[in-house]
Amino acid sequence: MQFEPGGGFESAYRWLAPAVCGRFGAQFDLLALELALEAIEADGLPRCINLSSQSLESSAFIAAVTRELAGKPAVAKGLWIDLPEVLAAEWPSVIIEASRQWRRYGVHLAIEHAGERLGRIDDLDRLGLDCVRVDSSYLCGLTGPDSVKARRHLQSIVRLVKE
Repeated sequence: MQFEPGGGFESAYRWLAPAVCGRFGAQFDLLALELALEAIEADGLPRCINLSSQSLESSAFIAAVTRELAGKPAVAKGLWIDLPEVLAAEWPSVIIEASRQWRRYGVHLAIEHAGERLGRIDDLDRLGLDCVRVDSSYLCGLTGPDSVKARRHLQSIVRLVKE
């Protein structure tokens, strides 16, 4: 994020909390979408953006994203959207609707940082996801003899996703 045109880029640490508290998350998410689509259009390389639960709570936001994608359907095919695991666990109907709207433009959808809540998601296959990105905390340190429990947990996550 740049606070001034041509200025330095600021980390999310500096702007994310005030944006969420001020309920500006949807505006930032839409801006990220627009920038990603412009970048894909410019160089043809795929991009991935993360959308917040706060933004996705609004049907108006889902409609705005749909309009952006409809305006650039050829470009949208290069877009991945990562969705929060908490959204899939607590409001799966939101992901189902987003998937129904956005996948027709070739957008790829994923759950990000999956792990703790994954087992609570009913009918994971109905969400219309292309993949589930497992949280890195489940992947670190899996080689030692003390990591048997962690490996078993990761194996159960993989089995759950594959079903």
